[in-house]
Amino acid sequence: MTTSPTCGLPAQIVLLFTRGMLCLLVLSDCWCSTIPAAYSRSVQELFEKAQASDTRPIFVRTIPPGLQRYQGRTIDEVDRIEITVMAGVSRDYDDALLAHELFHVILNSKGFAGGGAAMPSASGSRDAEIDKALNDLVSVLNSRFPDELIDREMVTIHLKPRVLLDTGVEQTMKVASAFGRNEGESWPLAAKNGQAVVMFCLAKRIPESTMRLLEGKMRFGLGSSILDRESKLIARFQGRRCQINQPEACYHLTLQLRDAAGLKGLIQMRNPKTHVFE
Repeated sequence: MTTSPTCGLPAQIVLLFTRGMLCLLVLSDCWCSTIPAAYSRSVQELFEKAQASDTRPIFVRTIPPGLQRYQGRTIDEVDRIEITVMAGVSRDYDDALLAHELFHVILNSKGFAGGGAAMPSASGSRDAEIDKALNDLVSVLNSRFPDELIDREMVTIHLKPRVLLDTGVEQTMKVASAFGRNEGESWPLAAKNGQAVVMFCLAKRIPESTMRLLEGKMRFGLGSSILDRESKLIARFQGRRCQINQPEACYHLTLQLRDAAGLKGLIQMRNPKTHVFE
């Protein structure tokens, strides 16, 4: 693929963007409007709560475990909500993953995130892969502060978000191990900024000792400039997080993250209250 020096996101960065807690592979024909009885009562109740929060029916699809592009993902369609999750890993993992996605349904219904899109290019045309990478980053931005909130909410109903994070860290390390020395230093500025956001988001959710280990593993391939950007974001948003009863404040925190990461002008976010792109 070709990239421009101002907005190109190389394929490598896309691989790392997709190591978050959202996910989808190729959709199949098998969707269910109920969830298997194997899920815990807490998750069953959360499914009922999520369904009550939105007028559209929720359909869930489970896929076998493995090294997938994503762990799980929620997609909003006009007439339905589609959730795809891996299942069959362990009871704790399966419960945590589906619960995570159901919490996104609940938070989105409250106005925590409204989606977004890549800004139109000045020339009116842009490589389709670049657009896809930017739109992947929209999902990253939309979910980062809510993800940390979801982690806290899951603990209150006796679920274990740590099992999802451990898997995400492991997969990120596997992808990064394929990079050449300082490969990230040659990436365009937007790609560096985008990867810094991904690293920042992990740092908000995992123990500091685990993050230091991950950074050490990734420094060989990413180089120092991306990790320096991550450190600046951590300092900028120290102690800042979303609260369950403050959706509007959470959205504005997302806007602040986009701007602080140098992505304003490349990505526009949809205000969940006014539905206007900002």
